[in-house]
Amino acid sequence: STNTDTAFKGYPYNYVLDQIDGTVIQSGDLRIVVPPYDTSDVALSEPETSDFILGLGDAVQIVSVQTVYSAGIVMCYLCQVRE
Repeated sequence: STNTDTAFKGYPYNYVLDQIDGTVIQSGDLRIVVPPYDTSDVALSEPETSDFILGLGDAVQIVSVQTVYSAGIVMCYLCQVRE
């Protein structure tokens, strides 16, 4: 398999405490909103579990992905990530 680096602006946010169950969502997990296009306006492939997101010196692994649609068009990907 090959690695492909892609530049995009993602938006991380924390889970609220009552969402953290210690199994599916663990303490320290984040969600990152990933846009459907990279910084050059090229369509991104859907992120996959086991992909890594690198930024600001940190690397996190995607645990799960939820695709958000509006009228059948991908609006963003909500990625659960873990260090």
